[in-house]
Amino acid sequence: MQQALTSLLKHVGTCIVTGSIAEAEAELGIGPWNGLVLDVGLPDGSGLRLLKDIRRAGRKMPVVVLT
Repeated sequence: MQQALTSLLKHVGTCIVTGSIAEAEAELGIGPWNGLVLDVGLPDGSGLRLLKDIRRAGRKMPVVVLT
């Protein structure tokens, strides 16, 4: 699934793939992103917690959550 989504999204623009919440937080801090595809089950915690943190920080990007 990850490969298919990455391939599809790279055709539309820049796509960064991370495998953990820590990596995602680092990438999100680099610059503005147009959207996020987020897995609920990540090795270092819940993707839903990351989503809550993103919203608390005032970021309003669209998010697609996968399980």
